[in-house]
Amino acid sequence: MQCYAALLERAPDDTHARRRLKELAKRSGHNDLYAQAIARAAEACEDLGAKVELWLEAAELKRSALDDHGGAIALYQQVLDTEDIAADLQRRAAQALDELLGNAGRGDERLVVLERLAELTGAPTVRRQILGKAARLAAELGHYERALASWQAALALDAQDLEALNATVDLCAKIERWEEPSPRPATPAASASEDGGEERHGVHRRAA
Repeated sequence: MQCYAALLERAPDDTHARRRLKELAKRSGHNDLYAQAIARAAEACEDLGAKVELWLEAAELKRSALDDHGGAIALYQQVLDTEDIAADLQRRAAQALDELLGNAGRGDERLVVLERLAELTGAPTVRRQILGKAARLAAELGHYERALASWQAALALDAQDLEALNATVDLCAKIERWEEPSPRPATPAASASEDGGEERHGVHRRAA
Protein backbone atom coordinates (compact mmCIF):
# COMPACT_ATOMS: atom_id res chain seq x y z
CA MET A 1 0.00 0.00 0.00
CA GLN A 2 2.81 2.39 0.81
CA CYS A 3 4.21 2.06 -2.72
CA TYR A 4 0.87 2.98 -4.29
CA ALA A 5 0.39 5.79 -1.78
CA ALA A 6 3.77 7.27 -2.69
CA LEU A 7 3.00 6.88 -6.38
CA LEU A 8 -0.36 8.61 -5.98
CA GLU A 9 1.21 11.50 -4.12
CA ARG A 10 3.72 11.99 -6.95
CA ALA A 11 1.06 11.56 -9.64
CA PRO A 12 -2.38 12.49 -8.21
CA ASP A 13 -4.07 11.87 -11.56
CA ASP A 14 -2.86 8.25 -11.72
CA THR A 15 -6.25 6.51 -11.65
CA HIS A 16 -4.68 3.04 -11.70
CA ALA A 17 -2.65 3.69 -8.56
CA ARG A 18 -5.69 5.22 -6.87
CA ARG A 19 -7.91 2.26 -7.78
CA ARG A 20 -5.34 -0.31 -6.60
CA LEU A 21 -4.76 1.56 -3.37
CA LYS A 22 -8.49 1.69 -2.72
CA GLU A 23 -8.86 -2.05 -3.37
CA LEU A 24 -5.96 -2.88 -1.05
CA ALA A 25 -7.34 -0.61 1.68
CA LYS A 26 -10.75 -2.25 1.42
CA ARG A 27 -9.31 -5.78 1.64
CA SER A 28 -6.93 -4.99 4.49
CA GLY A 29 -9.26 -2.69 6.40
CA HIS A 30 -6.73 0.15 6.27
CA ASN A 31 -9.11 2.88 5.20
CA ASP A 32 -7.09 5.26 7.35
CA LEU A 33 -4.05 4.83 5.11
CA TYR A 34 -6.16 5.34 2.00
CA ALA A 35 -7.72 8.49 3.44
CA GLN A 36 -4.29 9.87 4.32
CA ALA A 37 -2.96 9.02 0.86
CA ILE A 38 -5.72 10.73 -1.08
CA ALA A 39 -5.61 13.75 1.22
CA ARG A 40 -1.88 14.10 0.49
CA ALA A 41 -2.56 13.53 -3.20
CA ALA A 42 -5.11 16.36 -3.10
CA GLU A 43 -2.48 18.74 -1.76
CA ALA A 44 -0.16 17.79 -4.62
CA CYS A 45 -2.89 17.99 -7.27
CA GLU A 46 -2.73 20.99 -9.62
CA ASP A 47 -6.19 20.52 -11.13
CA LEU A 48 -8.67 22.28 -8.83
CA GLY A 49 -11.63 20.05 -9.70
CA ALA A 50 -9.63 16.86 -9.05
CA LYS A 51 -8.24 18.32 -5.82
CA VAL A 52 -11.75 19.02 -4.50
CA GLU A 53 -12.99 15.55 -5.45
CA LEU A 54 -10.08 14.01 -3.53
CA TRP A 55 -10.81 16.19 -0.51
CA LEU A 56 -14.44 15.13 -0.57
CA GLU A 57 -13.57 11.44 -0.83
CA ALA A 58 -11.10 11.70 2.03
CA ALA A 59 -13.62 13.65 4.12
CA GLU A 60 -16.34 11.07 3.56
CA LEU A 61 -13.99 8.26 4.57
CA LYS A 62 -13.01 10.07 7.75
CA ARG A 63 -16.66 10.80 8.49
CA SER A 64 -18.24 7.42 7.82
CA ALA A 65 -15.54 4.74 7.97
CA LEU A 66 -13.03 6.15 10.45
CA ASP A 67 -15.23 8.16 12.83
CA ASP A 68 -12.70 11.00 12.52
CA HIS A 69 -15.18 13.83 12.60
CA GLY A 70 -12.59 16.49 13.32
CA GLY A 71 -10.57 15.47 10.27
CA ALA A 72 -13.71 15.35 8.14
CA ILE A 73 -14.75 18.83 9.26
CA ALA A 74 -11.37 20.25 8.30
CA LEU A 75 -11.53 18.75 4.80
CA TYR A 76 -15.15 19.73 4.16
CA GLN A 77 -14.29 23.26 5.30
CA GLN A 78 -11.46 23.40 2.78
CA VAL A 79 -13.94 22.52 0.04
CA LEU A 80 -16.45 25.13 1.20
CA ASP A 81 -13.74 27.80 1.34
CA THR A 82 -12.44 27.03 -2.15
CA GLU A 83 -13.46 29.56 -4.77
CA ASP A 84 -14.18 28.95 -8.45
CA ILE A 85 -15.59 25.45 -8.04
CA ALA A 86 -19.04 24.08 -8.84
CA ALA A 87 -21.73 25.15 -6.38
CA ASP A 88 -22.96 21.56 -5.99
CA LEU A 89 -19.55 20.55 -4.57
CA GLN A 90 -19.71 23.38 -2.05
CA ARG A 91 -23.29 22.42 -1.17
CA ARG A 92 -22.18 18.82 -0.50
CA ALA A 93 -19.51 20.10 1.86
CA ALA A 94 -21.87 22.55 3.58
CA GLN A 95 -24.56 19.91 4.11
CA ALA A 96 -22.03 17.55 5.68
CA LEU A 97 -20.65 20.34 7.87
CA ASP A 98 -24.13 21.25 9.05
CA GLU A 99 -24.59 17.76 10.46
CA LEU A 100 -21.06 17.32 11.80
CA LEU A 101 -20.87 20.71 13.50
CA GLY A 102 -24.36 20.25 14.91
CA ASN A 103 -23.40 16.91 16.44
CA ALA A 104 -20.22 18.45 17.83
CA GLY A 105 -22.11 21.33 19.46
CA ARG A 106 -20.13 23.91 17.48
CA GLY A 107 -23.04 26.26 16.99
CA ASP A 108 -21.28 29.43 15.88
CA GLU A 109 -19.37 27.60 13.15
CA ARG A 110 -22.53 25.80 12.10
CA LEU A 111 -24.37 29.11 11.79
CA VAL A 112 -21.76 30.43 9.36
CA VAL A 113 -22.11 27.24 7.32
CA LEU A 114 -25.92 27.46 7.23
CA GLU A 115 -25.81 31.08 6.09
CA ARG A 116 -23.39 30.07 3.33
CA LEU A 117 -25.53 27.07 2.38
CA ALA A 118 -28.54 29.35 1.96
CA GLU A 119 -26.51 31.47 -0.46
CA LEU A 120 -25.55 28.37 -2.44
CA THR A 121 -29.10 27.03 -2.68
CA GLY A 122 -31.21 28.08 -5.64
CA ALA A 123 -34.50 26.25 -5.03
CA PRO A 124 -36.73 28.74 -3.14
CA THR A 125 -38.48 26.13 -0.96
CA VAL A 126 -35.23 24.50 0.12
CA ARG A 127 -33.54 27.86 0.62
CA ARG A 128 -36.44 28.98 2.82
CA GLN A 129 -35.98 25.88 5.00
CA ILE A 130 -32.27 26.54 5.38
CA LEU A 131 -32.86 30.21 6.22
CA GLY A 132 -35.34 29.16 8.89
CA LYS A 133 -32.84 26.74 10.37
CA ALA A 134 -30.15 29.44 10.36
CA ALA A 135 -32.51 31.99 11.92
CA ARG A 136 -33.57 29.65 14.73
CA LEU A 137 -29.96 28.72 15.48
CA ALA A 138 -28.87 32.36 15.46
CA ALA A 139 -31.63 33.22 17.95
CA GLU A 140 -30.62 30.32 20.20
CA LEU A 141 -27.04 31.61 20.18
CA GLY A 142 -28.18 35.15 20.96
CA HIS A 143 -27.25 36.54 17.54
CA TYR A 144 -30.54 38.36 17.11
CA GLU A 145 -29.48 40.63 14.27
CA ARG A 146 -28.38 37.64 12.21
CA ALA A 147 -31.58 35.79 13.07
CA LEU A 148 -33.59 38.79 11.89
CA ALA A 149 -31.60 38.99 8.66
CA SER A 150 -32.31 35.33 7.90
CA TRP A 151 -36.02 35.65 8.60
CA GLN A 152 -36.22 38.72 6.40
CA ALA A 153 -34.47 36.81 3.61
CA ALA A 154 -37.10 34.11 4.06
CA LEU A 155 -39.85 36.72 3.80
CA ALA A 156 -38.32 37.95 0.56
CA LEU A 157 -38.99 34.46 -0.80
CA ASP A 158 -42.49 34.18 0.67
CA ALA A 159 -44.14 37.26 2.14
CA GLN A 160 -46.95 35.12 3.60
CA ASP A 161 -44.60 32.90 5.66
CA LEU A 162 -46.29 33.06 9.07
CA GLU A 163 -43.34 31.62 10.96
CA ALA A 164 -41.02 34.22 9.46
CA LEU A 165 -43.53 37.03 10.07
CA ASN A 166 -44.06 36.11 13.71
CA ALA A 167 -40.35 35.59 14.35
CA THR A 168 -39.56 38.95 12.75
CA VAL A 169 -42.02 40.76 15.02
CA ASP A 170 -40.71 38.94 18.10
CA LEU A 171 -37.10 39.75 17.24
CA CYS A 172 -37.87 43.40 16.51
CA ALA A 173 -39.52 43.64 19.92
CA LYS A 174 -36.56 41.93 21.58
CA ILE A 175 -33.98 44.26 20.09
CA GLU A 176 -36.37 47.25 20.08
CA ARG A 177 -36.12 47.84 16.39
CA TRP A 178 -39.35 48.84 14.69
CA GLU A 179 -38.11 50.53 11.58
CA GLU A 180 -37.37 47.31 9.69
CA PRO A 181 -39.82 46.75 6.81
CA SER A 182 -41.10 43.27 6.06
CA PRO A 183 -40.10 42.27 2.52
CA ARG A 184 -43.05 41.97 0.16
CA PRO A 185 -43.28 41.23 -3.55
CA ALA A 186 -43.69 44.16 -5.92
CA THR A 187 -47.11 43.19 -7.29
CA PRO A 188 -50.43 45.05 -7.59
CA ALA A 189 -51.88 42.76 -4.92
CA ALA A 190 -49.02 43.60 -2.57
CA SER A 191 -49.48 47.32 -3.25
CA ALA A 192 -53.17 47.09 -2.43
CA SER A 193 -52.35 45.25 0.78
CA GLU A 194 -49.83 47.92 1.68
CA ASP A 195 -52.43 50.67 1.30
CA GLY A 196 -54.96 48.96 3.56
CA GLY A 197 -52.94 46.52 5.66
CA GLU A 198 -52.29 46.91 9.31
CA GLU A 199 -48.64 47.60 10.04
CA ARG A 200 -46.74 49.14 12.86
CA HIS A 201 -43.83 51.29 11.71
CA GLY A 202 -43.14 48.98 8.78
CA VAL A 203 -43.40 45.68 10.63
CA HIS A 204 -46.43 43.40 10.35
CA ARG A 205 -48.42 42.76 13.47
CA ARG A 206 -47.88 39.27 14.81
CA ALA A 207 -49.86 36.81 12.69
CA ALA A 208 -52.53 34.80 14.45
